[in-house]
Amino acid sequence: MNDRLLACNLIGDGVIEWKQCDNEIDVFNHFTAKDWKQIAFDIDSKEEWDDLLSGYHEYVKCFILWRLSDSKPIGFVYLLQENEKGTIVSIHGGGWERTFYASLLYNRAIKLLATTMIEYGLKVRTSCRRDNLRAQRFLRGAGFVPYRSANGIIDFWINKQQLININNYFTMVKKTKEGKVDKRTKEGKEIAERMAKARAARGSLKNRIKRLFNL
Repeated sequence: MNDRLLACNLIGDGVIEWKQCDNEIDVFNHFTAKDWKQIAFDIDSKEEWDDLLSGYHEYVKCFILWRLSDSKPIGFVYLLQENEKGTIVSIHGGGWERTFYASLLYNRAIKLLATTMIEYGLKVRTSCRRDNLRAQRFLRGAGFVPYRSANGIIDFWINKQQLININNYFTMVKKTKEGKVDKRTKEGKEIAERMAKARAARGSLKNRIKRLFNL
């Protein structure tokens, strides 16, 4: 693993913090077998996960995401070195606390990690399955851009300008004194429309039946 990346053993901003993974956190059992098919395509057991970290420690590094307000771990990433020089790194992982606030923190943390690696001179990429729409939305929201699609996998990349653009977009979204999105602005109207569509989809008869019968 590139020494520039190994130097990033602790990355934080006062709200969240990435720390190098240790054996005290059981990453594997925080997720279901179905989750792991989305996170790491060929990991089917805790033994295989442990073997990946120990057998390929020169190329794989795992970090745990901590929420500092209650000193609680809420997710992880593993960084995969993609070339021998160690100049290209891909990010993979997920969060196990499934709340809206936790997803915002995870978004914040991924952007912080990507920024740090880019500042160290690394090229940052990631990928997800084509049928994993949730991951695609998350990656786009964090500033990643798709550049290739093959065999059911979409590859994304990110650079400093993309991070600046995504941060500028959310800075432009005006809010009221209460901290809510101002729906009178163009950006606010677009956000309100997307939220209305999402609520309508959740409230549709088809989805209500699915929830009722756990389908």
